[in-house]
Amino acid sequence: MLIDDTTTLPNGTHLRVRLPHSSDRAGLHALLGRVGLAAEELELARALRFDPARRTVACATAWIDGEERLVAWGAIDVGARTPDLLLADDVTASGAGEVLAAALLERAELSAAA
Repeated sequence: MLIDDTTTLPNGTHLRVRLPHSSDRAGLHALLGRVGLAAEELELARALRFDPARRTVACATAWIDGEERLVAWGAIDVGARTPDLLLADDVTASGAGEVLAAALLERAELSAAA
């Protein structure tokens, strides 16, 4: 699964994995709430900024109840073997975390090889 691609989860939900946008701040805030976490505005802003030469941050969205909802968020350093940050709303989109983790790992490996 590449970043900026779409797949279908086993329950039929269409999942889009992509790089985050600054407009994802509200979606990230909502995702944190759904998984029982909280963050200050400064932490949210920092989560949206990264150096692509050193780190990849990606998110997964799904069309839920008539709106595109951010259902997973993750980050990995270039060359790393596992994401160091992975949040997923498995109630809303079961399997989204695994799909996002695979996409992040693939991107980290490709970036390390370049």
